[in-house]
Amino acid sequence: TLRDLVAPDAPATRTFLDIPGPDEEPLRVVAQVVEIPNLQGRYLFLVGVAPKAILAPAANLVGVAFAVFVAFCTLMVAAVTVLQVRIGLEPLSALRRDIADVRRGQSEQLSGEYPAELQPVAQELNSLLAHNREVVERARRHVGNLAHALKTPIAVLKNAAAENKANDGVLRQSVEEMEGFVERQLRRARVAARAEAHAGAQAQTIGYRTPVLHNLEDLVFMMEQKYDHQKAIDISIEAENDVTFRGEREDLLEMAANLIDNACKYGKSQVVVRLLPPFESDGMMEIVVEDDGPGLSDEELARAMARGARLDEAAPGQGLGLSILKETVDLYAGELLFERGQLGGLKARLRLPATD
Repeated sequence: TLRDLVAPDAPATRTFLDIPGPDEEPLRVVAQVVEIPNLQGRYLFLVGVAPKAILAPAANLVGVAFAVFVAFCTLMVAAVTVLQVRIGLEPLSALRRDIADVRRGQSEQLSGEYPAELQPVAQELNSLLAHNREVVERARRHVGNLAHALKTPIAVLKNAAAENKANDGVLRQSVEEMEGFVERQLRRARVAARAEAHAGAQAQTIGYRTPVLHNLEDLVFMMEQKYDHQKAIDISIEAENDVTFRGEREDLLEMAANLIDNACKYGKSQVVVRLLPPFESDGMMEIVVEDDGPGLSDEELARAMARGARLDEAAPGQGLGLSILKETVDLYAGELLFERGQLGGLKARLRLPATD
């Protein structure tokens, strides 16, 4: 007990003792003798406290401080890591944006400045783009040369058939069938060569931009001249604004001309061509060609959507050869739909990718 403690011998001497306290709880006691002036004798001061009361707050403080320190270090490491990753991947993000610009037709090649590690990749991609264009141009030249070589003898045969009155038109019809077959196969070869050149580009040609409205106006003018002496047909264009097609001009002209020519051929007196802006959901523009002709039955509509179908199987050399047209549409991941139109005839909807 405190009474059993031995007081220090000298004043101002401090003694530390460990003694049992209430409920046998250990106490830490400090004892010191103090002499007070004007008072006789010495006075012993004792102060005791349980060790837990001293250590618990300190331990709690240390624990909190350590937890805060660990959390701070973790946040700092995470922030530095994220910053380092973002800075390190920024060149790749720039390369991705430039590739997207090329795919949308806003640029013909990658022209950004890249780190030394990515520069060879950009150069190889530019070389690939240039090679694709070269393949397409080479295929177009070959097809053009072949067409020129075949058209001359076919024209000679047609003239000879026209002058020969004894064959009842059989020779002329055969020559026309041969001419149509050659034209279709040449177009098919051009489409196949271009598809091969752009293989792996998500079935879409890249790096091309073609205004649509002006080309549609040119096609309408050509069709008016073509059918001026055959029938009285009115061809009109409805468009609020111009749209830019993400593809080659030759392909746009071929697809649109095929549809407009078919509408003029089977329409009675009216053909309407509508140009619709890109839809926000998929970025696809739409060219709608509608006529007031006899149209198609449900069975004929289903057959028209079949691969390689023709809208008129009975008349050789006539109708719309859908096989080649569909192959060109597929090249651009587009869509070709047929339905009954408001004018009573066939309504063709050509959906193609557009660009800003």
